[in-house]
Amino acid sequence: MNGSAITLGSIGIGDDNINYATLMHEKGHYLQSLILGPLYIFVIGIPSIIHASVHYKKCKNKDYYHFWTEAWANRLRDKYLLETEQ
Repeated sequence: MNGSAITLGSIGIGDDNINYATLMHEKGHYLQSLILGPLYIFVIGIPSIIHASVHYKKCKNKDYYHFWTEAWANRLRDKYLLETEQ
């Protein structure tokens, strides 16, 4: 997986090379799953997997986190996780 991860509900899967920023981003996805419940797979999971599979070919010169599912996970991370660490 080379430093990447995936989250489905409360289950997060990543390899040994995952960094802190990616871990915190995946926690943002976890917060999305708490908000959406069983709709998470359809609203976030499937669109995120599709985006991840085409990003590097279709989204040239764009940050991976430009896609709305990823941007929302980062906003949740920033609001609820990073501010609690300070």
